[in-house]
Amino acid sequence: MAGRAKAFDTGDNLESFNDILTCLAGVLVLIVILVVLDSKQAKILIPTPITQAAENISPVWIEVNERGELHAVPVQELYDWADAAISAAQKEHGDLALAKLAAVPATNGAYVVNLYQTAVGSGMLEIQAIRDLEGHGIAQEIGRDPKSGIMIDYDDWFERFLETVDAERSYVAFIVRSTDEAFRAFKVARARAWLDGVNVAYTLVGNREALQFAERGDFLGFQ
Repeated sequence: MAGRAKAFDTGDNLESFNDILTCLAGVLVLIVILVVLDSKQAKILIPTPITQAAENISPVWIEVNERGELHAVPVQELYDWADAAISAAQKEHGDLALAKLAAVPATNGAYVVNLYQTAVGSGMLEIQAIRDLEGHGIAQEIGRDPKSGIMIDYDDWFERFLETVDAERSYVAFIVRSTDEAFRAFKVARARAWLDGVNVAYTLVGNREALQFAERGDFLGFQ
């Protein structure tokens, strides 16, 4: 009996090694699960190609705010307003004009304009929309009238805006704030523009980041 028992003796105990392999397999499975979950939550942003390199093609600026609302950015009008405000400050304050411009924020009612930056920054325009500046929804129902209960029609501002864009001379340049609402609204607006044959470009900016434009109207933060 003793000899028969020795015949089945393997000499080594592999139970500890099997335990280690089991633990490693469990860790690998856990890592795979975490990677899959993380990949599902990740947002893949595919930039729209900027192909408008010809000199006769100019951008028409649209900002998509953090609430997903759209509004036009009248860059040339803001430049003209800033130039007039700087000239008025120079006439009123003389050599102290720059100090006055740096000390007091200027606003035209819709945007806060950094006049000091425009005066000393080789014509650069730096603006920031005021907090309560309302934009326009994009193909979204506004809601029901509280009295009649009738569904109010969606805001068609962007559709009407596209009708004013000359696709041969201009393209729509979106400045998109960094929220899910803003990016969803941008994707809908981009599709609408493409359907109308209008080229599109965009850049992503922080929610409270100021917008800076070069003297010829190029957005300095464009990707």
